[in-house]
Amino acid sequence: MIRGFPLSETGGHAQNEDVFLLSPLPQHAGAFLAVVADGQGGQPGGALAARLACETCAGVVASLPLKELFLPSCWETRLQRADAVVCTTAGAGFTTLAAFCLTENYICGASSGDSAVVLFNAGDPTRVLTSGQRKNPPIGSGGAVGVSFGANLSSPWTVLAMSDGVWKYAGWENVLRIDPEERAEAVGSALLDRARLKRTGELQDDFTLIVLQDGRN
Repeated sequence: MIRGFPLSETGGHAQNEDVFLLSPLPQHAGAFLAVVADGQGGQPGGALAARLACETCAGVVASLPLKELFLPSCWETRLQRADAVVCTTAGAGFTTLAAFCLTENYICGASSGDSAVVLFNAGDPTRVLTSGQRKNPPIGSGGAVGVSFGANLSSPWTVLAMSDGVWKYAGWENVLRIDPEERAEAVGSALLDRARLKRTGELQDDFTLIVLQDGRN
C-alpha cells in the first residue's frame, strides 16, 4: 500500500503561495494523484494561480480511466488546460505546476516551471524526473508547455514532489542524498530542518514537499 506524507509551511512572507494536492483516486484502487503548484512571488495573484492549477488538474484527472493516466499526452493536455484556466481568470498570476499519478509500479505525469519530482528506485540511480521541464512561459501565460515524464517503480521506492523552496534552500545535494529507506515523515522533517536558517530557524521561501513510498516501512 502506498504511503504519502505532505508538508507545507510558509516562509519569507505572510501568505503561503504554494498549493498541493495528494489524494487516492477512488475509481482506481491503489492509485494516487499528486500535484504541487508554486505561485510566482513578486507579482499579484500567485496563490490564486496555484490553487486554480491544482483544482483544474484534479477535477479532470479524477474522471479519467487509469490507462489514460499512463499516457504522457494526457498530462501534457492537462497542463495546457490548467494554463488556459489560469490565464483567463481575472486576478490570477503565474505558477509552476507538477502533477502525476502513480501506482505501486508506475509513475506518469508532466511539469512546467521549477518545482521538481525526484525518484529513488531500488537498484537504479536517483532520477530527477522533471529535469527536462521548461521554466518559461509559466502556467498562466497562455503559452506554457507541459513536459511529460514516466518511470517504472521497483520496490523499495521513494518519490519526492517539491516546490523550489525545498531544493533551493535545503540544497540539491541534501535532497539527492536522503536515505530513501527512512520513513516518509523522517525524510520530510530532515529536509525541512535543512531549509531553515541556522540562526533564526526561519524559512526563506514557502516550503512544500510530498513524500510518497511503496509502504514497505
